[in-house]
Amino acid sequence: MTEYFKLAEFSAEQIPVDVALKIEQFHVPNLNRAREVLGAPIRISQKSGYRSVETELRNGRPGTSQHCFRGAGAVDVTADDLEALGSVLLRHTDYLRICYYPTKHFYHCDFKTSTHRLYVCDDGVNWKRAR
Repeated sequence: MTEYFKLAEFSAEQIPVDVALKIEQFHVPNLNRAREVLGAPIRISQKSGYRSVETELRNGRPGTSQHCFRGAGAVDVTADDLEALGSVLLRHTDYLRICYYPTKHFYHCDFKTSTHRLYVCDDGVNWKRAR
């Protein structure tokens, strides 16, 4: 399979080694598979894979985001065809939670266990079950 993603795309910050290993283990294979199936570029939104707890706190967040990679971490992705991207993420990746942000035009993907897999966030804050 072709490798489409580089580690530097996952953060504007320096990525700690343990986080880099998680990105390589969990996210790169899933995103490469999604890119292959989609047949079109997938972009990591504003380098939003890893964010340090300090960055989260500085931006008024509680520091508990999946983007802090306490577990397997999270990544936000976008593509020209968002509907097709959503379908591919649901059908061809191992992400446990996928949340679509229609006003921001991206999908948040993570491995946090959940009773539901697909969500929509219309207001940038509150996730609602989809489907």
